Amino acid sequence: MINKAESKQYFHITSSDNIPQILLEGIKGIEGEIFLVTFPILFEVSDSFQIFSSIAKNQIGLIDEFALITVKSEGIEGEIIYDSVAELTAKYQIIVKQEIIKPEYVSLSGRRHKIKYDMNKVTRLCAYDF
Repeated sequence: MINKAESKQYFHITSSDNIPQILLEGIKGIEGEIFLVTFPILFEVSDSFQIFSSIAKNQIGLIDEFALITVKSEGIEGEIIYDSVAELTAKYQIIVKQEIIKPEYVSLSGRRHKIKYDMNKVTRLCAYDF
């Protein structure tokens, strides 16, 4: 079990389609588990973007777009354990044994989305709102 620390930041990675529901209803667990990413408070979200992108791609299958939800530590009530993944980002991935993190403890940090434009049919540019 991991101790919850006020000196850490907690995030949830999800599809951008889920933003309205999460902000309205909170983050709902799957079979009593909520998957989060954690960093020391000194990390800047923008500096950690490659880690978020890697987790979004490898764990959720989100390549072109994803949303990053901040979770206040006060909203974490359940036991925290490390997720058992075989990736370089494993030390940042945790599971909270909890049914729901209430909406008052979550906020949108930013999102990655693909910008489509028609300049010689090139569509590889992505924008980041972090």
